[in-house]
Order: sequence, then structure tokens, then C-alpha cells
Amino acid sequence: HSPEELCELVKLWLETRFAGGRHWSRVNKIMAVERGHFGP
Repeated sequence: HSPEELCELVKLWLETRFAGGRHWSRVNKIMAVERGHFGP
């Protein structure tokens, strides 16, 4: 991929709304680890 294509892919990813669903449990686990290392 060209640098321009990669920038477009990243932009699309950043602008796409998070659907949640089955991924929420994983996100919650990551947030719990972050709280343990970095505080509330």
C-alpha cells in the first residue's frame, strides 16, 4: 500500500463508530488492566 492509502485506512478506522457487541468484554478487560497500572 502507498502512504496515501495507509493514511486513508487509518482515517477511516479512526472515524468509524465502535459497534461494541461481542468485543465489549475484551475492551472491559483491557480497561481493567489499564486501571491497575495507571490508576482510575
